[in-house]
Amino acid sequence: MLPRTCASAAGALALTASLALLATPARAATTIGDPLLDPPTQTSIGLQLPLTGDVSYAATASVRDRQSGTAAWREGLPLLRVRPETVHRPSGDPPEQFAGSIVDLRPATSYDVEVHVTGGGLDVTRSAAVTTKAVPGDPNPAKPVDVYDGPHLTGALQQARAGSVLLLHEGTYAGPFQLINYRPGDQPIVIRGADREKVILDGGGTAGPVLDVYGGRIHVENLTLQNGERGVRFLGGSYNGVTYPAVENVVRGVHVKNTNSGITTDDSQTGYNGDYLCDNVLEGRTARGRHWVDATPANPNPDNSPANYQGVMVGGGSTVCHNTISGFGDALHVTGQQSGHATRAVDFYGNDIRWTFDNGVEADGSEGNIRIYRNRFLNTYMPLSFQPVFGGPVYAFRNVIVNAYSEPLKFHGDAGTLDNSNGVLVLNNTVVKAGVPLSLNTTTISANFRIENNLFIGNGGQQSVAWAPQSTLATFDHDAYYPAGTFSFGGTTYPDLHAAQQAGYEPSGRTVGPDVFASLAPWPSWDTYAEPSVDAGLAPNSAARDQALALPGINDVPDGHPDLGALEYGCAAPVYGVRPSGVDENTEASQCGGSGPVSWTSLVNATATGGTLRKSGGSANAQDSGALSAQPAAGVEFGWPEASASGCVGLGAQDPSTACSMAYRLVLQPHGDQRLATAYGPEGYVADTYYQPGDRLRIAITAGAVTFARVTNGSAAVFGTSTTPPSPPLWIDASLWDPTSTAADTQPL
Repeated sequence: MLPRTCASAAGALALTASLALLATPARAATTIGDPLLDPPTQTSIGLQLPLTGDVSYAATASVRDRQSGTAAWREGLPLLRVRPETVHRPSGDPPEQFAGSIVDLRPATSYDVEVHVTGGGLDVTRSAAVTTKAVPGDPNPAKPVDVYDGPHLTGALQQARAGSVLLLHEGTYAGPFQLINYRPGDQPIVIRGADREKVILDGGGTAGPVLDVYGGRIHVENLTLQNGERGVRFLGGSYNGVTYPAVENVVRGVHVKNTNSGITTDDSQTGYNGDYLCDNVLEGRTARGRHWVDATPANPNPDNSPANYQGVMVGGGSTVCHNTISGFGDALHVTGQQSGHATRAVDFYGNDIRWTFDNGVEADGSEGNIRIYRNRFLNTYMPLSFQPVFGGPVYAFRNVIVNAYSEPLKFHGDAGTLDNSNGVLVLNNTVVKAGVPLSLNTTTISANFRIENNLFIGNGGQQSVAWAPQSTLATFDHDAYYPAGTFSFGGTTYPDLHAAQQAGYEPSGRTVGPDVFASLAPWPSWDTYAEPSVDAGLAPNSAARDQALALPGINDVPDGHPDLGALEYGCAAPVYGVRPSGVDENTEASQCGGSGPVSWTSLVNATATGGTLRKSGGSANAQDSGALSAQPAAGVEFGWPEASASGCVGLGAQDPSTACSMAYRLVLQPHGDQRLATAYGPEGYVADTYYQPGDRLRIAITAGAVTFARVTNGSAAVFGTSTTPPSPPLWIDASLWDPTSTAADTQPL
């Protein structure tokens, strides 16, 4: 088990903790402990709130966060009450606690976190301060070394020390290769190719990795690894009696092909990796269309790719994002019990899984704060596996699943044990498959889980749900199903949804028609391959629109009425797989905006630092500078700190020009010794307001109308509403007129 203090990640964490007791427990026999912080990632915070004594099950724990030094709080999904008595882990159950995560944060940013426990006679607040990890960068100072061929690379790897940057020129490098870094310093060693497809490390068919790395803080970037048992392996080890774990490693912009496994890592020494594995193309050896059902006793290993070959295997504190993966047993995998540690605090987001032999993600053997979100899983056997989870929470939200062969949610336990899928939260996902859309065939009694706000779309037939096992402390609600067939839960079959609701299942659930999507029809059969062009966006008149339970931190939308399923109507779909070249890794955006800054593109006479846009060229008092957001948004909030500078920020069409011509806009200008913001819509002038230093301005789509507001100390005061309804999608657009014009900390909504 991962140690339950901040020291669990030793010096590898970019984490500070400042804990404050703000209230007294209501009963002497009850103790609400201080938050224990999981290793933060670049975009998420995980925490556990220990409980001792007689803490009522009626108690709940809300959580909120804000950037340190700011006034505005953001609500998150309430923490999960972990139920140790239902976990049944052979090595021992987790302690009593509330636990949970906050997602969509900025890298290298400090946050205040506050947990408020109420109910059951309690009114207790605990707080913490946390700093998210930075996106890994180059060493400073860097020590560049040019490399031209295989023997030269072998020697350079032997000589590499902290700060070395090995620059590989175009060519094929005959391997395999090994790097031993048992004396890692604070600075990484970087192995970087000149061109991803033209710098090739060839394993020559080795039975081991093409690149074998011992130790930590190694960056592998912008090259191809091919023809080996796996692409790259990270292992810990010892040198002169000192243990050096495999921590803080990076694989970015790499192409792995013709291997059984892609990228694997070892966390057996500490339970922590803290790796960053993003924007890679990983291609295994399993042919498209091969799956677990093809394995037989006579042929247990079809295509030489059994289910235990992984695209990515990673340990605690790691980020795995925007990879395009095909042809492995399991695409994504936590180390879990294989390393002797129950894994905590891993982010899997933005990945595009094209096909697998078995699972899309295996969260098997994880303990808590595993976050699987905004991924796409195509042509997988069982896309989401939780076999088992030891208390949770494990989150699966906003994922698109198309053409799952078997069970979309693998709530199984280990053979011969009572362990189970425990503490799993399956929220706002879209599942489209042939046959029964939600099925589970096991005797494992899973516990303390939620399945809510999902779209489960089959292809007709007589069954909507075939969930065979009994469940404990389970919630099925606010989901939508096609077809309107029978519903089976725990061995009892109900003839329709209404009968299931009378028995307590899906009290706010619904059935929908086959036309719920704009272009995607019910899936005809398993052997119809789902292409990457598949679109699970909702139809304009979809029965799934505005029907979801609002879940803070999961499906926030400006009007407070989220849709069912993974994709919100009127918002851009997430970027699945490798991001376009030049995208800022610090500005990961949620589908309808979020807490991260806007990612600026189409810059003209302007520079962007995070969400802040400044004029850097052009003329004074001229509309010749500006930028456009990379994705549509449902609103924008920004600061305008320069009192004497003019410009405008608004929502409009995807127009890269620098003119102040967006449909909905705020024009910022000095007015005597005051600051004036004037709102315009397509109909013309709407309203105006004066604002003070430190105020922010907001344009938001609310209840089908565009509103304009002044934000003071986190409180928004609407001063105008356009009479013209918006037609999404709309992009954030800025026009900067004067040399000091600055749209500061611009946030999509």
